[in-house]
Amino acid sequence: MGKMLNTYRLYHAFYVALRDAYDARKEEEGEIKPDVPLKANQDIHLTKMRRMAKELDGQVPCEPCKDADDKAGCCREENYGRCDNFDFFNPLYVDEAEAEADLVTTTASDDIEV
Repeated sequence: MGKMLNTYRLYHAFYVALRDAYDARKEEEGEIKPDVPLKANQDIHLTKMRRMAKELDGQVPCEPCKDADDKAGCCREENYGRCDNFDFFNPLYVDEAEAEADLVTTTASDDIEV
């Protein structure tokens, strides 16, 4: 029993170290997310988005859309704040607070003379 436990600990330590190294490398590289697929009229291309979400280990419908009993509404623009599949893509909208912060920072740095 003791030999089996030591083998388990060895394998566990190996896989934990492997996972930690992978996580560190991914964090160092930065996460690259694809853009939300859009049609020519700038609407979300639902078929492509759902296919890409599945390829990125998502599920359609996602859990929040299942919980809301809105399976057909998954990945639709009106459910942007609820649908988990949007997390796999670059943000569709710029957060207003971030946009204002960038504007204030740009304005403040432009006013300073060196």
